[in-house]
Amino acid sequence: MAKTPKARRPRGAGSVSRRKDGLYVGRLPRDPETGQRPAVYGHSEAEVALKLAQRLLDRQARLAPPDRQLLRDYLPRWLEEVKRPRLAASSYAAYDDMIRAHLTPGLGHLTLARLTPAAIQRFYAAKHQAGYAPASIRLMHSILRAALQTAVKWSLVPRNVATLVDVPALPKRDVAVLDEGPAKRLLAAARGDPREALYVVALTTGLRRGELVGLRWADVDFEAGRLHVRQKHYRVRRRLIENAPKGGRQRTVPLPRLAAEALRRHQVRQATVRLGMLWARPDLVFTGHDGRPMDAGSFSSAWLPALLKRAGLPRMTGHQLRHSFASVLLKQREDVAVVSELLGHASPEITYRVYRHVLRGEATAAIERLDALLREES
Repeated sequence: MAKTPKARRPRGAGSVSRRKDGLYVGRLPRDPETGQRPAVYGHSEAEVALKLAQRLLDRQARLAPPDRQLLRDYLPRWLEEVKRPRLAASSYAAYDDMIRAHLTPGLGHLTLARLTPAAIQRFYAAKHQAGYAPASIRLMHSILRAALQTAVKWSLVPRNVATLVDVPALPKRDVAVLDEGPAKRLLAAARGDPREALYVVALTTGLRRGELVGLRWADVDFEAGRLHVRQKHYRVRRRLIENAPKGGRQRTVPLPRLAAEALRRHQVRQATVRLGMLWARPDLVFTGHDGRPMDAGSFSSAWLPALLKRAGLPRMTGHQLRHSFASVLLKQREDVAVVSELLGHASPEITYRVYRHVLRGEATAAIERLDALLREES
């Protein structure tokens, strides 16, 4: 019986062949942008053909002209190809969530060519009426504006229409911090707490929450009185990420005697608890009850609020302890460059911008001191 000739695949649909190991391989037509012929694999010809069809649809969406390329197709491509290599895992997840939950449902049905300032403005107004905070709307705007700026570079659109839209202003408010008196009350309330050392180190070194929970015993130099800030821990969609500190800037900060004493007590307590237990991470300074890495989010959401309540102090976040550390130093007239180095900021300009309300207060106090001095001499 004559063998039925195999049907040829349509032109431009790619090729499918069977390998010696039994797997099927499909190759797409050459990509006009990259010059490559990507391959897909499967256990049957039908499986590979389906994969090829999906990849071709993705390519067509990517190469579609602006009058046919939908924003919902463009944004994920931009995020994956342009931003992902430059973003930390947590920032990438935040961008991805914002695109999936807001930008795609609200504007994704529009093509790049038909996206107008009026459409974007209506979208922001709807989000505002739905009760979203100005900071959230500004993040949506930041992502959309950056994505469309890339579209301009790629000659997909002639101008960035997101730059022609008004965004809600952030409310002006100074960050609440602890001055010397309240800080002492907090430390007094923390005495004997299983996490006492965590609060003391946070308040006396200004480490970020992720840097605190990522601190290892090897990073604590009791002899020299130093902490080496070499990594941070944070969770992205329940997955623990261990990474370098923000901006990749490792640093060494002085270890105050108060913090060193609290850490010594914590070390003894931890060694006692670990006896007879399978301790997950003996290298970490701060852990959960079974030695697993501590969740930085719980610091602000559960433990710190309970401690503040015991101390009779207003509610604040773990990050505000960092602000308190910096504010106390600046009020003691410490140099901004020194405070910037301790905080791990990229430059003193950032420190000045964040804490200018403190520095304004110090400027007023300086003039008052000058006035008093001149009055005494006149």
